[in-house]
Amino acid sequence: MAARSSRQGASQNFIWNLFASFNTVCIAKSFFALLLGFILGNLLTTLEFDSKRKNLSQDKAFVHKAKVHSSGFGGVNNIAQPGGARAYEQGEGVAHIDLQIDDLFIPSNNLGNEIISIGPPNIINHFGHYLHDEFRSPYASHLYDKPKEFLQQEQESYIRKMKQIREDWGAWTDIEDTGDRAVPDFRSVPLRDLPNDAFPQNSWQTDPQYITRFIEEARALVTRVTESIFAEYGYPVKGLSKEEKEAVYQKFGVSLGAPTQNEERSGVAWLTEAAMDGLVRKLLHSMITNDDFYVVMAGHSAAAAHGNNFHQSSILQAHYILEPVFDKLGMRLITRNMAMGGAGTLHFSLAGKALYGEADFMVWDSGMTENGRTSDFFNKQAILSGARMPILFTYKQFELLQETNGTAWVGEILMQQSLKNLPETQDEVQVQSLPYAARYLNSPAHLAKI
Repeated sequence: MAARSSRQGASQNFIWNLFASFNTVCIAKSFFALLLGFILGNLLTTLEFDSKRKNLSQDKAFVHKAKVHSSGFGGVNNIAQPGGARAYEQGEGVAHIDLQIDDLFIPSNNLGNEIISIGPPNIINHFGHYLHDEFRSPYASHLYDKPKEFLQQEQESYIRKMKQIREDWGAWTDIEDTGDRAVPDFRSVPLRDLPNDAFPQNSWQTDPQYITRFIEEARALVTRVTESIFAEYGYPVKGLSKEEKEAVYQKFGVSLGAPTQNEERSGVAWLTEAAMDGLVRKLLHSMITNDDFYVVMAGHSAAAAHGNNFHQSSILQAHYILEPVFDKLGMRLITRNMAMGGAGTLHFSLAGKALYGEADFMVWDSGMTENGRTSDFFNKQAILSGARMPILFTYKQFELLQETNGTAWVGEILMQQSLKNLPETQDEVQVQSLPYAARYLNSPAHLAKI
């Protein structure tokens, strides 16, 4: 139990105090504002991961030239993107390190009951998670059989679009950093809970000036992404007064504390205060240790996107929005849609995280086909199995809060309330004037078949 609880945060110290000024409650709430994409659907990807196998095999911290918080998607290690594909053909990149695919270095958290939750395909990105590398237009791919003139026009159009986005919303500014940085060796401790005095003096985690600049950029990034989502669904906040802007944030925010019976809540979701504290600690811990962050969905056919493409499922749409944000904050987001259709979640729950994999955030969405207390079993197994304690998002909590004396890390998406917050579709003509992302989502009953 001590090891599990230690996963949620390291000792209160210089590093943590600096990060506390980040106002991670704001980050966590922005995380849920981004769940607007999860609730309503929007887009998909996974993070750049440079396998420093030769360096990491040493028994000491090593120095490397890569900047932790200034990476772009793709690169020579991502064979699903043009640059990585060309590198692979030329015998370069992570897939051609002097070992076989099965021997690729896969980091672990050094805990006996941890479930191995990533593999070589995640490392070399066989599955093409990086779909929107802003430095490589999809149209620039050598895989497309198009004339050079066409590709040039498309690339120029793409560059203009990205330029306009930066002018409208701003962009991440790389943090000025001189010299090489030492990288902490997390292998000697469970769950990357490295003692304070074990962080190398030249690591970014011990540099107050670097952390201050990082926090500035991170805050600005989360704000940009959150407010661009507001705008996409019809609630732009640019030019609004402070009070008007706060009203929009409240409309799509997260309320704390479990609602009482028949209590109506504003916002898109609620979390217990314990769950919010847990989420803040998880995000802090992952940022400081550059750890993975696992999001897992269990559910029925709609959750599995049956009838659509798999990448159009809600959890992968949320991933598309969240992953580049996590990447810039120094975390790798791994999202798994483990929904199984009408079979429900009972059979997977019997094995717990041995099948679902490790999870920092778990979503249960099987109410259409699964009744009874099987979901209570899912909740208990999610808590008891594996090395990580997840935040549970489910509307079937049963007596979990009472059984844990209110300490359970649980919450719920307020689906109907979220939809009511969106611009209303009145008819087939009026809907064309609404933002594309909000069309038909808040509709009268007579338009349901459109």
